[in-house]
Amino acid sequence: MFPKFVFFGVAFLWSTVAVVAQNAPAAPPIDPAALLKELLTLQNTQKQSKVGQLSQLAKMFQDASRTDGDAGRLYVDSVKTTDFSSQMGDAKRMQDWRGRSKDLLDNKAFQAALRFHLRYLALTLTADANAKAGTPPPYQDIVAYVSDLAQARTVLNSGGDQQAIRELLERPISEGKIAKAQGIKPDLEQFTNGGKTWAAEAGNWPQILEVDVRAPMRLAKNPKLLDVWQFQMKLAGDQLAGGRDENGKVNFTQVEVPRMMWGEAQDMALLGHTNEAIGLMVKLVKGYPQHPDFQNWIGQLTGMLQEMQSPAAKAPAAGGS
Repeated sequence: MFPKFVFFGVAFLWSTVAVVAQNAPAAPPIDPAALLKELLTLQNTQKQSKVGQLSQLAKMFQDASRTDGDAGRLYVDSVKTTDFSSQMGDAKRMQDWRGRSKDLLDNKAFQAALRFHLRYLALTLTADANAKAGTPPPYQDIVAYVSDLAQARTVLNSGGDQQAIRELLERPISEGKIAKAQGIKPDLEQFTNGGKTWAAEAGNWPQILEVDVRAPMRLAKNPKLLDVWQFQMKLAGDQLAGGRDENGKVNFTQVEVPRMMWGEAQDMALLGHTNEAIGLMVKLVKGYPQHPDFQNWIGQLTGMLQEMQSPAAKAPAAGGS
């Protein structure tokens, strides 16, 4: 049980609040329209401030990505901030880390991966800022990034600490040292949504083309959507052309290319080119009956043909002749 003085204290406090409330002046009348306008202004001001912050960081990352030296300095500063700035003796431990990491920081493959990591951070923050401002993602810059990334495969695989390279290119950019040091991990996690609304890894270029480029193009019914499929097929083919992996080439021609062509056909239908889309789909199901997606293809194509036969599809539009 509580002591009696606790109840007396609560009773006294309550009586005091009641007296103050009784003696307080009446609140002025509320003007909902004025308050809503003020809230909207505050919201827009906060959004503009965030857009400016993201754009400034994007420029910093883009500038740092232009040279190995600038990229390396930003990376080292980030490691210092995240790993060696909270305990006694961290300065000595940081110095030891730099000594151990000299070969890594000087490695050409790691330097290339780091610069791609920074470029993709810059693209992601720019796209986030654009989304908040109501403008499309920087399509041309993303496509240029993907082209450079695909062509750099030989350099990226040329040696060095492949685990460190994978951390830069295959882990979510929100988990990187640079994002954590700049305090933007929550922003990146919210914007990428686990890769559902924006590709989260800097090195997964097919995913970047799908999520960062084609997905928003579909929403806008952008006619250049089909060009992105052609670009991806050419890029993937160029990567295999100089290699010696015969099994990889067979898988590419028999599985990956038909799969990309099916995706292209779906987007043809989305853009209103239904006859062309169905023609390509029929060609694919006839030409690749052993494809792992065959049953799924048959189901989709059957559904499209049945929809074309439905009374609603056959009925003339309202007001038509």
